[in-house]
Amino acid sequence: MEPEKVGNIRTIKTMGGIALIMVIFIVELLFFIWCREKCNEVGIEIAAATDRQQELLATHQSLNVELASLKAPGRIYRYAKDKLGLTTPLPEQVVIIK
Repeated sequence: MEPEKVGNIRTIKTMGGIALIMVIFIVELLFFIWCREKCNEVGIEIAAATDRQQELLATHQSLNVELASLKAPGRIYRYAKDKLGLTTPLPEQVVIIK
């Protein structure tokens, strides 16, 4: 083979090798960027879920307080007396079952 053609073939192989390395590097870089973006998205979703959890915990706490106030014996007694017209039974109205 002629020395000029051998030199051209080596140059083409070298250029091809460099191009292949560059393509691999670019693909790797794009994959890294995609992974970072997904990581950021998941972090944002976690932050939103944490905020929602805090809101739900606050709502749960306020509902527990409301439930405790609704279960208060004094409130039930007043409601029965004022709204339903109930009174405390007289001793002769009480029946003891054995």
